[in-house]
Amino acid sequence: GDTHLWHVWHGMQPLESFRNYPTRFCSEFGVESLPSMLAIRSFTDLEKPGLFDPVIQAHQKSVGGNEKMLYYILSKYRHPASLEDFIYLSQLIQSETVRMATEFWRRNSERCHGAIYWQYNDCWPVASWAGIDYLKQYKAVQYRARHFNAMICVSAEMHANRADVYGINDLKESFAGSLCWRLVDFNGQGIAKDELPVGLEKNTSRKLVSIPYKDVLGAIPKNNAALILELKDQQGNIVSSQNNLLVADKEAALPKPTFKTSLAQHGQTGIISITPSSYSRF
Repeated sequence: GDTHLWHVWHGMQPLESFRNYPTRFCSEFGVESLPSMLAIRSFTDLEKPGLFDPVIQAHQKSVGGNEKMLYYILSKYRHPASLEDFIYLSQLIQSETVRMATEFWRRNSERCHGAIYWQYNDCWPVASWAGIDYLKQYKAVQYRARHFNAMICVSAEMHANRADVYGINDLKESFAGSLCWRLVDFNGQGIAKDELPVGLEKNTSRKLVSIPYKDVLGAIPKNNAALILELKDQQGNIVSSQNNLLVADKEAALPKPTFKTSLAQHGQTGIISITPSSYSRF
């Protein structure tokens, strides 16, 4: 039946433990994140506010909430150096948590038929589970929800030794296309790749391929590779894409990229293109 699952966050279980809870309909789940700096500036003028300053704590109404945010951040990322870094990483861990849980339930669509993350927005400037803060600033999860909730979706369940890649079709008609996957190092050099035809019946999810790391990585270590997935329609258009690290972000040998930018004008619209020198995580 309908469930509220808070083993992650209140129960302090690992993020991946959602896989142990194949609910039929989850109408509450999530983790907290900080609001935008714009929202924080609406209630403090401290030059360098800190996570455990009294004014920041006053805008945290979940018992031990700031400690829990730090706990989950450190499970995937390195220690934030400033409050601005903490804001960013807290929103990343929130979006990753909601994505992983939602995709797990969607991959098990024969059992689970719905997931609603808690919550949509805030009624005052506060650290919370919301996707939109009090000043109507989108958090990372709000931007990413359109992708992991898309009607046609590619999703990888990452394991220590392999990646299981699924195709999800929530449309009322079948889908035909192809899956292109490739492993690349952080300088963009190809390690392995493949393309295979995909057929998905309406309202279904199924495993498309399992990729054992030992068979495809060669001499490249897991902490220097990314898995790029692209689900294409029959015309070759990318309808869903995803990229994953093979290890936790804090364990990856991520380079510090440089960026080139260019601006092109098309009538009354400007398009900014940003090109990194190497793999750029989030």
